[in-house]
Amino acid sequence: MSAIYPYHHIIEKNEVEPDGYVSCLTYLLWTRSAAQEHSAKQGWTPEKYIEIGAAWILETSADVAVRNGAEALASGKRAYELTKQSGRYDLLDTLAAAYAENGRFKKAIEWQLHNRLELYKSRKSYRETSSE
Repeated sequence: MSAIYPYHHIIEKNEVEPDGYVSCLTYLLWTRSAAQEHSAKQGWTPEKYIEIGAAWILETSADVAVRNGAEALASGKRAYELTKQSGRYDLLDTLAAAYAENGRFKKAIEWQLHNRLELYKSRKSYRETSSE
């Protein structure tokens, strides 16, 4: 998936606070909308977006109050099932990171290796995806 995605949004009057600024919540909603639009352009279903995104946040957040290794692993496994069906083996980083967050580093290494191995077994070269 491309790291840069152009997202266009016209600010509505009702999105601006009386002090002339946009609230943090509104900004977060714009960010989520941009991420979902980007994911849709990559062919992700809303379910896949939620599973992969949720797992990644739960396992990699710098905020210990947000991290939840057990939930990350459950989401990572569900994301893997969605990923496996699409052939997007580059997304297996999510499951590898979930295992690492749970202290299961041997499993994390196996899944990280599995990441590219499955791609190569299917006789495909790794390619970065573009937003186009």
